[in-house]
Amino acid sequence: MEAELPRPDGEPDEAPSWGADLEGPVVLSVAGSARSHRHLVHGSAWLVVNVGIAAVGSFAFWLVAANIEPASVVGVAAALFTAMMFLNYATALGLPIAIARYAAGPGRDARTLFAWSLIATVLSSVIGVLFLMVIALSSVRPMLHAFGTASGLLIFTVLVIGVSVSVLVDVRLVTLHRWGWVFVKGVAGVLLRFPLLLVRPAGNPGVALFLCAAAPPALLGILSSFIMLGRSAWSSLRSPLPSSTRAAVRFASVNYLGQLAVQGPTLILPLIAVENVSNRDYASFYVAFSVATVVFLIPLTIGQVLLTEGGLRGADLRAQTRLALRLALGVAALATLACVPGSRLITAAYGPSYQKAADLLIPLVAAALAWCVTTMYLTEARVREDTPGTVAISSSFFVATLLPALVLASVFGLTGVTVSWLVGNVAAMATAIVVHRRASRYPPISWWAWYAARPTSHPT
Repeated sequence: MEAELPRPDGEPDEAPSWGADLEGPVVLSVAGSARSHRHLVHGSAWLVVNVGIAAVGSFAFWLVAANIEPASVVGVAAALFTAMMFLNYATALGLPIAIARYAAGPGRDARTLFAWSLIATVLSSVIGVLFLMVIALSSVRPMLHAFGTASGLLIFTVLVIGVSVSVLVDVRLVTLHRWGWVFVKGVAGVLLRFPLLLVRPAGNPGVALFLCAAAPPALLGILSSFIMLGRSAWSSLRSPLPSSTRAAVRFASVNYLGQLAVQGPTLILPLIAVENVSNRDYASFYVAFSVATVVFLIPLTIGQVLLTEGGLRGADLRAQTRLALRLALGVAALATLACVPGSRLITAAYGPSYQKAADLLIPLVAAALAWCVTTMYLTEARVREDTPGTVAISSSFFVATLLPALVLASVFGLTGVTVSWLVGNVAAMATAIVVHRRASRYPPISWWAWYAARPTSHPT
């Protein structure tokens, strides 16, 4: 693969760079694709392995937790962890995808954008925690009761900041093709959890279990962000903002709402479950949904690589999207098949009190097949800066998942949550296919380009 250079001005390429291959069929073998798109395949392979390690580590951690604490305690810890991840998602501001698109490479401009993105993430995380405390969700109350309002708020805020900046560090490493470092960081976050189980603090056992799960990845995120900034942190902040800043902010703001919509069901659905089922039942749901979430991370991770590589000048976006979709579907299909015997292992490993987790596992994970199509076509729309398509796919997943869940969860409990998850994924896949086919026939519509080109004055 020849060396590819990122766009120096941060603006979209001309249409031929993205869409010259849209007319006529594209014949592309997997082997040929792998040779032509080495970075896409190499990066995806590294990150999929990283997701696999995270899945095994998470499964093992909660398995140990379920065998040393009752299901009600595991439910409290899982609810706190869900609230933390919800804040990570809600306060991201679209910055991870903006970094993937506009902060690629080792240059000064990329370092400056990354440094300011870290500061923005810290501020948004603090605001998000304060807002969550104001609305006082039941899932975070044990944290305040265990440490007191001020100390509990401070500890929870640090953990949210750590997890949030960790995401930015991972994306930055991906843009630098340092996939091995992402792997090492992820493995360390998994392994460091287990020794903490031996030294759990006294007091509320659910909160102690939450700290064991959340502290290692959060503290590693904070440490790695300082390492990434290095000695150039202050100079990066003092440097003039790069010419691509306006485009990066615009790209982040446009995609932020889309990112909220596309990731919202994954993090809001557990909160709906928390408010409608007992801690014991939520522990079962969390075990099954955690496995499903890890499987869903695989196409998201591949999509992150596609967003980086597909946005490079001269990239064959359609061919790369096709290859990424094949990779994601293959892994998701294998994961779904593995859940058939895996569901039987849940009760054997966790105990009979987790039977509901075994019942929910297969349908929750099977939805990943539809999610693969949704994610790849959504990433394709983002690279093309097809704003209407991005909004349509994201909003369809958000609405079709959460609206039924708000009704069905209160009536049917976990069964209603699972049905809503399946309905939302199928609806989003259908919308993504329509958007993809539309892009093959018509050029993408950029609302921002239309707005910039509008007449500023009118004849009287």
